[in-house]
Amino acid sequence: MTETIRFNLANPEGGLARELAPGFETQLFWGKQAMLSVLSCAPNAAGEMHWHDQEQWAVVLEGSGVLIIGGIDHDVAAGDVCLIPGGTPHNFIAGPGGARILDVFAPPRDAYQAAGKGFAGQK
Repeated sequence: MTETIRFNLANPEGGLARELAPGFETQLFWGKQAMLSVLSCAPNAAGEMHWHDQEQWAVVLEGSGVLIIGGIDHDVAAGDVCLIPGGTPHNFIAGPGGARILDVFAPPRDAYQAAGKGFAGQK
C-alpha cells in the first residue's frame, strides 16, 4: 500500500482487515514511513500484553477504556491521545460501551502488512 490512500474514519473500508483478539477488529493502512490502524473494540473486550519495536500513538475516537503502558493504568476516553514508546509492554481493555481507536505506528509494522490474526507482537 504505497499509492495514495483516502478513507473516512467513520467507515474505514479498503484497508487490510485483521482480528487482533476476540472483540478487537481493525482496518490497516500504511505508507513507507507510518501505518494507521482503525481499531474497533467490543464492550469490555481485553487485549493481551505485548510489545513491538515501533512507536505507537493511540487516539481514542469514541468510547473509553484502560490503556496499560509499562505497567501503569491510564483511564482514557474520546479525545485522549497517548504515546506508547517502542519496546514498551502495553495492553488495552475497553470500557462498557466499547471503543474506537486510531493507532499510528512508525515505522509500519511488517507483521500487519499481511492477512492474519493476533497482535503479532512480542509477549
